[in-house]
Amino acid sequence: MMRNPPQPVPRMLFLPAIHPPAPSTPQAWCFAFVGNLLLLPESDEPGLQPLAPAALLAGASARHYLGTLAEGHLGHLGHPVLPR
Repeated sequence: MMRNPPQPVPRMLFLPAIHPPAPSTPQAWCFAFVGNLLLLPESDEPGLQPLAPAALLAGASARHYLGTLAEGHLGHLGHPVLPR
């Protein structure tokens, strides 16, 4: 039986940083948590996509800049309760 060769995995460059460079990007990758639970968007589309940062900042009690991922900012947001 002939097997298909493995397909290359797309790569996204991650550059760690402590402070965001100016100017900010219009969309950002963001990991949002409530305690130890990762919040994922409700979507029919598979995978994660960058979002407008303002959409995720409301109600965040903690935020940390992590760097850039695929030429967009990457961050972590901590929420005390599930956002609506």
